[in-house]
Amino acid sequence: MPGNASLPTGLTDAAVVTARAAYGRNVLTAAAHSGLLATLREVVLEPMFVLLVTAGQLRQTLRNVTQSTDKLNESMTALQGNFLLRGYFRHQAKQQARATADSLQQVERAQ
Repeated sequence: MPGNASLPTGLTDAAVVTARAAYGRNVLTAAAHSGLLATLREVVLEPMFVLLVTAGQLRQTLRNVTQSTDKLNESMTALQGNFLLRGYFRHQAKQQARATADSLQQVERAQ
């Protein structure tokens, strides 16, 4: 696009001198603590990193709870077949049936 006068040309020499006097040179300064450990520390302390690690831990905890619940259900099903505990589970089933029947009767009376 040579010859196009509408393009911005940047700062004038006088504006550059004024800006450097006010703000200093436009260069990146090396951090006092540069290196692998400093970079690693900076990454670990980053809020998004902490959030991602926390979310991962929460997800793993929920997965563990789900697996534990499944195993407990499996164990309870196995216990119901145990001849020593059959009477206990029959008693539980009868109590649950009575409670269900009582609540149905209360609902019917209320209507």
